[in-house]
Amino acid sequence: MTFVLALYAAKIAALVFLMRIQSKTQRSFLYPILISIYTILALVSALMVTAGCPSASGYYWDFAGNKDSCPSENGRWLAVTVLDVISEIVLLALPVNLVWSLQMPQKRKIMVVVTFWTRVP
Repeated sequence: MTFVLALYAAKIAALVFLMRIQSKTQRSFLYPILISIYTILALVSALMVTAGCPSASGYYWDFAGNKDSCPSENGRWLAVTVLDVISEIVLLALPVNLVWSLQMPQKRKIMVVVTFWTRVP
């Protein structure tokens, strides 16, 4: 659960940073909405990996050891992973949107976008 919450905290921090550097006239409503959605996704994901699993079931990533005590754990992690991938794709698209409207050389735009994309690994 801590892993999932930390993952979404990092994503929300990236959104806050993008909101901070975004011009106030362009889409100022988008980032607070995305921050709210990511907060909800964090809570839903944390609940998904823990709901219905007793604390004695062991580590949440131990699928083989938890197959009797924690039902449908593979499906839960699959859902959490799908939500994570979708939210990451949105985070990858936002810097492109931010940089493309700026009047700067193409090489610099690509450099800025790649800098934001280094968080993917």
